[in-house]
Amino acid sequence: MTKSEFAARLKHAGAAVIAAEAELTAIDSKFGDADHGLTMTKIAKAITAAVEESEGGIQSMLDDAAMAVMSLNGGSAVPLWNTWLDGMQEEAPEGEEIDVAGLKAIFAKAFEEIDDMSGAKVGDKTMMDALIPASEAIAAYGGSGHEPAQAGFVGKGMLDVQAVGDIFAAPNGQLVFDAMKLADKGHGVLLLTLNYAGDQLAGKQAMKLAKKAGLNVRQVVTGEEIQYDPNGEDNKRGLAGAVALYHIAAAAAREGKTLDEVAEIAQHYADNMASITVKSTDATHPQNGMSFGDLGETDLMEIGAGQHGEGGGIRVPMASSKDTVDAVAEALCKNLDLKAGDKAFVMINGCGATTMMEMLVLFKDTVEFLKAKGVEVVANMVGEILTVQEAGGFQMNIAKWDEETLRLWNTPCHTPAYSKE
Repeated sequence: MTKSEFAARLKHAGAAVIAAEAELTAIDSKFGDADHGLTMTKIAKAITAAVEESEGGIQSMLDDAAMAVMSLNGGSAVPLWNTWLDGMQEEAPEGEEIDVAGLKAIFAKAFEEIDDMSGAKVGDKTMMDALIPASEAIAAYGGSGHEPAQAGFVGKGMLDVQAVGDIFAAPNGQLVFDAMKLADKGHGVLLLTLNYAGDQLAGKQAMKLAKKAGLNVRQVVTGEEIQYDPNGEDNKRGLAGAVALYHIAAAAAREGKTLDEVAEIAQHYADNMASITVKSTDATHPQNGMSFGDLGETDLMEIGAGQHGEGGGIRVPMASSKDTVDAVAEALCKNLDLKAGDKAFVMINGCGATTMMEMLVLFKDTVEFLKAKGVEVVANMVGEILTVQEAGGFQMNIAKWDEETLRLWNTPCHTPAYSKE
């Protein structure tokens, strides 16, 4: 196969992806955040443009395509397709032709890289289910929107730098790496990552780049969402609780603790908090107007719905604040093993359409619930912290605190979205 024939096949595949944008968006609106069609179209166009402009051999063409994709923002799809293309180029010839053995080699390397990054196997319902059979055929013959989070919490006593992706899409690995370089003042960098596929993949890419560059970096992943539905999946998604962790970690760093000590404190905090999302209405994606789901067409609320309404929770009839708090706070207390005499932090995060009055009522009911258990609420955050456009509902986050955590919290911070003396 010549370079021009290889390029033609890549462009043909890209055209097929672009033609399927509406279908991909419709599917993602039911199971994700309604932007997969947009993201895949961006990727296909970037690959097509890179292939058309590439002047070198097959390896250079694939490398150009990989770099073009890496420069995009687009959730988990961007780092996955960048990894796929980058893996292929590592084994590709620099010349103008590739034979059957060469095709087999580049696909095998691409699979190796994807497996190393994501762990995806055939049967997991990922891109590998399509690509591995395709490669076997070849081988046998011979592939933002949460304001104020997170940028609103950049400032004294919280974050130093925030890498921002597109709406509801993780930044690419290069951008995260660039952010780490900006944050590095000679004492190392703590990379804080919320447990979502795109963020995790971008983080892995950035950590690889940091290692190559010799940066002293530690990573802590927050995934405090608990499994509310006993028959559902335990997704451990990262929710708004990370914002309080930002201040705790920053306060430890300002005291002059080492990077390892700060990372240990952050990890301890991450391990001792729990969150649940309650959604009453869905959000729409501002780029295409697609709804994330059908919850708004019902008289139900979903407990355990995830940040964007990804699902995995239980839909129940709308209930009062007190009854809802009783159910949610009980599950969180059980997860954290909170007992009489314990100290706790409570966060009520509005998803976007919930009023401050409603959030304060939820907070009051949560404090009263914990007080009845003998648990003292020693600190709180109530308000719109990590939103999803106009979604209705809230997140409740409870963290088990000790005196050291309370001491670190009671230090100043000054950011656009949150400040205290």
